[in-house]
Amino acid sequence: MVFRRRLFGVAILFLMMGGMLPDVDGGNGLWAAATADRPPPDITLRRSDVVFMYDNPAKYEPYGCTVMGWAGHGDAKRVAEAHAKGVRLFATSIGFRTEGRGVIDFTEKFLDAACYDLDAKPITVPWLWDHKYKGHPYYWWCTNSPEFRRYLEHRLQQAMSAGPDGLHIDDYTGTAGCVTWLGGCFCRHCMAGFRQYLAQQTTPETQQTLAKLGITDLTHFDYGEFLRSRGVQRDEYLKRRWAMPLAREFLDFQMKANTQFVVEFRRQAEKLRGRPMAFCVNSGLSSPEALAIAPHLTYFCCEVDHQAAKGQLPGHPIYVYKLADGLGRPVASTASGYDWSFVHEHKKEGLVRLWIALSYAMGHNFMAPHRQWCYTQEKGTHWYDGPDEAYAWVYQFVRRQARLLDGYEAVAPVAVLYDNAARRQGRANIEPICIRLAELNIPFTVVVQGDDWLEGYQVRPEKLAGFRAVIVPKDHPVLAEKNLRAENFSRLGCRSERFGRWGWRRLGCGRFGRLGTGWWRSGRRGFDWRRCGGRRFDCRRFAGWPERAAPLAGGPAKGRSPGRLAGPGRLGKIVAPTHPGSGQ
Repeated sequence: MVFRRRLFGVAILFLMMGGMLPDVDGGNGLWAAATADRPPPDITLRRSDVVFMYDNPAKYEPYGCTVMGWAGHGDAKRVAEAHAKGVRLFATSIGFRTEGRGVIDFTEKFLDAACYDLDAKPITVPWLWDHKYKGHPYYWWCTNSPEFRRYLEHRLQQAMSAGPDGLHIDDYTGTAGCVTWLGGCFCRHCMAGFRQYLAQQTTPETQQTLAKLGITDLTHFDYGEFLRSRGVQRDEYLKRRWAMPLAREFLDFQMKANTQFVVEFRRQAEKLRGRPMAFCVNSGLSSPEALAIAPHLTYFCCEVDHQAAKGQLPGHPIYVYKLADGLGRPVASTASGYDWSFVHEHKKEGLVRLWIALSYAMGHNFMAPHRQWCYTQEKGTHWYDGPDEAYAWVYQFVRRQARLLDGYEAVAPVAVLYDNAARRQGRANIEPICIRLAELNIPFTVVVQGDDWLEGYQVRPEKLAGFRAVIVPKDHPVLAEKNLRAENFSRLGCRSERFGRWGWRRLGCGRFGRLGTGWWRSGRRGFDWRRCGGRRFDCRRFAGWPERAAPLAGGPAKGRSPGRLAGPGRLGKIVAPTHPGSGQ
């Protein structure tokens, strides 16, 4: 056991040091991830933080807990106790879908707080099928309902009275989250809100759409009645929602209405608390719907699919962590209910330790698994109580090595473009690109182009100029129109070419050498085609790649020559160039 712990420590140290540099000049430029402005450090996560999902004071010391990230106990005495034991951020949670008992007890008109489908039937939460209260299932509550908002205001006052440092919202997408999945919501409050939304749309495109549909008077327009009058029923709507008239506008309304409500909810929390607060949500960053709230967060605290049944290092969390870097928001993650059910059944503690190591190696935080929610369709809700002897020492190791994590940013000579508008069209998915770059041990970051859902993120030429190369998915809609080349890359004085399924936008010329085992300067020119996930992939050396190389973490020690920094196992070896401006 002692040998295994030491081996784990050596491995995670290599993971931590294998791709990070001190945070120079605010973490921007060639050698660090060019991210959006980070939230104030006192209300967000540090890279060495140990985050709890569920509150248990008896576990604070064994794990070295520093952040109560999700479901902190809403009691002022408990908050004070946590602070005394070294917990610097204590958040309490409010659930937008899981508080069935609370809503039913709060108001006799609880059915007016529920979401409704096209057949005017209340929608229930699918994963809470085994939960009943006073003869009722757990309904999916509508965040556009005044009755549900009244309940949430009541809960917020309760939560803030305990004096927490932060607020967590579980299932923050509210009503918007059931639009594409369960066909909601057609309650009277959503119909009134959508009617107002349409009345405010003055673009020629929207006006033409309404005219073609024969909608000339919005005074009493009801979207549900409109669809039913055309013979559309619930089952057909679920199968072909995307093809229904005004489907795009209806989703846009629900997303913007929910985001606006959540932003106001945070402001109200800070007003009640009397100071700025940490603010996080359970959002897995896996879709544009899950990202809309990102500009208003101080960090994500969420469930992420870890593909436990595959029994290997998962690729999906790598994509999530890198996308979060591009958003400038840390992630405190946990695995999904299915993942924890698999771990519980098969006793896969070693797999969980791999997830923990991955998160910290990527500069984020995997929540301590001393208690985790499990779910399968057959068993419903059940629980996994992670053994302290399997996990606590890992987190204690992280706390002891905090100096190797805090204040560092990931090396990123390569950027991958995430475009929110393109993803809303079902195009330009960068997840397979991110996973493949990680497999090939190519340091990279994600640059984010926002839109009217994801505000405040814009890729500018001067930002791209800090990278040696920028990767753009081949099916990016703007690439197809050849506008990105003309509007962005030509202004940087860069050549621009596209190859294979994925498009490389190269800043300079040349190629990579021996991709997957190291990078170094090559005197040859031209293309080095390598197989990438079964598809051809153009790998190029960066122009101006320095002849001399230095270890990644802070450069070579005084009096020592530059050399290689070896990474563990399949990560291979990396040769990093001298940091620009270091004087070496």
